[in-house]
Amino acid sequence: MTRSILRTSRASRPRPLIQAVSTRRTTIDIGTSFELHALRFLTERLFMTLRRVGGAGDGGVDLRGWWWVPRGAPSGIKASSPNPDPNPNPNLISRSTTSEAQIRKGNNDGDMDVDGAKRIRVMVQCKAEKNSVGPRAVREMEGVMSQLQSRNQSPPAFPPASSSPSPSVPSITDDSIALLISQSGFSKNAMLHATKSNTPLMLVHLPGGQPFDDLTLTSTAKSESRPRTSDEDEDDEIEAESIWWNKALSEGVLRNKVDIRREVLPSGGVRVGLWTEGGRMRSMEPVSQG
Repeated sequence: MTRSILRTSRASRPRPLIQAVSTRRTTIDIGTSFELHALRFLTERLFMTLRRVGGAGDGGVDLRGWWWVPRGAPSGIKASSPNPDPNPNPNLISRSTTSEAQIRKGNNDGDMDVDGAKRIRVMVQCKAEKNSVGPRAVREMEGVMSQLQSRNQSPPAFPPASSSPSPSVPSITDDSIALLISQSGFSKNAMLHATKSNTPLMLVHLPGGQPFDDLTLTSTAKSESRPRTSDEDEDDEIEAESIWWNKALSEGVLRNKVDIRREVLPSGGVRVGLWTEGGRMRSMEPVSQG
């Protein structure tokens, strides 16, 4: 009789909710969500053309693609450059602050010579970690770029039939830069290592990008080339906490033609903007004909 009562009382207990298990986040959920978040930011705010490549055999790269930037000063002309900071601040956005009036002026059409653009290859690693990213991640990215350079310098087994490369085919002459995007910022040692690096590096502190409670992703995209539709979350703009790049990128690849500026908004807030030749930088990617 006692055994029967025990079995009955156990069967009558409410079963635990299965939904509680389904809301647990895997590292894949967290990583994918942040990669899509970073993809949207780089596409909408920095005008890069990227695609996700994360997964097995990705070579340590989560996003890759192209960035069209000004060609820089002609040979024989030295562009001005501020002295590099020997003690970089991990929370630094930029050296320059742009007022609301300057922003309106920089938005005028015709401020930028799209014909004078060049493309550079972009390799991105995304770090969705709770702690600040340390110098180890910077060294890993240097290794990725070193391997890329070694492959590009190796002669092809079968040379191309035509000596004139197609503009749509990646060329070994294209400049390459590395981006590290961290959800929690960078340590001072990471910044110091990046400062001394010969690899063109951009470090972006980009908060957000966590999965929603319903297992959907914060930056889901119908198309990776267009992370959000025009009528979807219009007011939900992604803003970086800070952007920083080293001398190898600012002076070497960009030839001091692009500045990172703090833009003071009418609301009193501040956001990051890229400026070139006195105007806000916009997409410089050529429009394909036909």
